[in-house]
Amino acid sequence: DRPIDQRGQGERVLIVEDMDDVRQATEAMIRDLGYETVGTDCSDRAIEILKSDLPIAVVFTDINLKGNDTGWRVVKESMRIRPQVPAIVTSAVYNSDDDIPTWMRQKTAFVPKPHSTRRLMTALARAVNEAQADRDSTRSHAPTI
Repeated sequence: DRPIDQRGQGERVLIVEDMDDVRQATEAMIRDLGYETVGTDCSDRAIEILKSDLPIAVVFTDINLKGNDTGWRVVKESMRIRPQVPAIVTSAVYNSDDDIPTWMRQKTAFVPKPHSTRRLMTALARAVNEAQADRDSTRSHAPTI
C-alpha cells in the first residue's frame, strides 16, 4: 500500500498498550502527527472509555496485553459499542494483516512493532478517511424529510 502523507486534525485516538514506556512513546508519536490521544494499559479501561461520551476517532491497540487480556477483546467490544470507529492493531509477535481474524478485517488494520512514523501516519489517515467516507455515505442515503 502506498504511504499517505496526511496529518491529523485533532481527532482522538484511544491507545491500549500494557507497557508504559511503549504506550508513552506511541502517544507522543501520534500526538506529533496531529492527533489527540487517550491511553490505557488494559481492555477493561478501554471499554469504559468507549462506553463514555468521549469522542474517539480510532482505536489503536496492542494485541497482547498483560495476562489473559487481549487487544482482540478491545476491538470486538469497540465494534459492538461504536461500530463506526475503526481499529488498528499492533504487535511485535504478529507479522501482517493475515494475522487479523477474518471477522474483524473490514474495520481493522495492522501496524507491526516497532512503529515507524510513516506506517502510523498512513494507518491513521486511512482509518480516519474511511470512517469519514462511511459517515458521508450513510448521510447521503438518509431519507430527506
